[in-house]
Order: sequence, then structure tokens, then C-alpha cells
Amino acid sequence: MERSLANFIRALRMADVRVSTAETLDAFRTAEVVGWRDRQLLKDSLGLVLPKTHDEKEAFDACFEQFFRVEDFRTDQPDAPPPESAENAEGEPEGDGPAGEGEGGGGGADERSQANRTPSGGAEGSPTGEAEGDDRAELEEIVHPGEVAEAQSALGKLLMEGDRSALAQEVGRAAREAKVEEIRVFTQKGLYTRRILEGMGLAELQQEIGDAHRSDELPDRRLGLELERRRDALREQIRDYVERQFLLHADATGEKLREEL
Repeated sequence: MERSLANFIRALRMADVRVSTAETLDAFRTAEVVGWRDRQLLKDSLGLVLPKTHDEKEAFDACFEQFFRVEDFRTDQPDAPPPESAENAEGEPEGDGPAGEGEGGGGGADERSQANRTPSGGAEGSPTGEAEGDDRAELEEIVHPGEVAEAQSALGKLLMEGDRSALAQEVGRAAREAKVEEIRVFTQKGLYTRRILEGMGLAELQQEIGDAHRSDELPDRRLGLELERRRDALREQIRDYVERQFLLHADATGEKLREEL
């Protein structure tokens, strides 16, 4: 909690709220007295010792709401379409590319499924119409509602359980370990998204997805498709979360971009 308050004060300074060393100590004493359970009480109490002018008060309110926002991560959206392909059997990581490449490829499973699908009409190397029909029938059988195997990886279990509170806590823990508050430039969004996912157990999940796709059992293959869908949904939500952290913690070089966004 002390680290959270220190990061919040740092975010306030980035938002042009002047906070002296003495006021920082006052804020820590205040938080120690009022505690962290009552969010509104904490906000009102810190609002008495940190902002001084009307403009700083407005900046404090906005920064507090953003910093102590209750995140709602969910991967069980009923309207989210399932992946179109059961390919990617090796469970290779996708989305952000090598560390340091910012946003990365961003194409993920959709691009690979497009690449793996060959239009009918006899292009060189394309499967026969009969083979295409067999593949289509097999895919329809896989995505048809039915028994789904139980996830074994820690992240897989978390995704399938759909516990938003547990998911938010796990994202928060991984974000702290990745030191997301140190993000400096907007192009690092993909890098930190990847770090958070890896901290949550992405490698083990990818292995489970690959094993599920290679299985001959329909429940396993359905699990693989569902884990892919929920992993991709989580990735997009973490990407948005990292963007919000950038807007809070970016240094003065990112001020113009913060204002534009």
C-alpha cells in the first residue's frame, strides 16, 4: 500500500499537482490513520493535504479516480466470436512480438487463421474441395456447443472460472512485478502488456492451448479454442489498462500526447 501511495503521489506530480516532501509525509500519515478500506474517506482525507488550488483539486480528483479505479477484467463475454481456426497448434506466442517492439504485430490468431485458410478454386497447393469440406465439418463439430475439458494451467483455470475479482487481483500483481508505473513512452504499451501476461503464466497457457489443439478428443479441442478466445480478450483489456497507466505515469515528454488522448 505504501508503494501504491508513493506511485499515486508521483502521478499527481506528473499531473502538475505540486507535492512537497512534507506534504508527502502528511499523506502517508493520513493514509495510516484513515486506512484503505473506505475509498471515499481516503480520497477526501488526501484531498485535504495534497492539492492546494482549485486547478490542483480538479487534477487530484481526476487522478485519484483513474489511479484507484476498480478494474473490471472479464473474458466470458457472450457476444465474443470464437476463433475461426483451430490452427496455431504449437501454441506460439503472438500479438506483441519481441520485447521492445512496442505495439508489436497485433495480428495474432486472426492473421494466422487467414493465412492458413486457402480460398477455394484450385490455387496451387490448395486442398481439394472434398478435403475442404471435411475440414469445415470437423471445425463445425469442434465449435458446436458440447463438453469442454477442464483447464490445467493456472492462468487457464482463472480464465475459465471467469472470476472478475480474482482476475483483477492477478493482473494487478503481475503489473506491479512488471513495474508498469515505469512506462515512459506510448510505444512501450505492447512490451508491458506482454510482461504482464508472462507474469500471469502465459507460457504455460500457450503450452496448454497447443496440447489441446493437437488432441484427438473434442472436449480438449473445444477447450483450446475457448482458451484462445479468452486469452485474446484478456490481452486487449490489459493493453487498455497499460494505456491508462501510461497516461498516469508518463513523464513531461508525454504531456502533449496525454492531452491529445
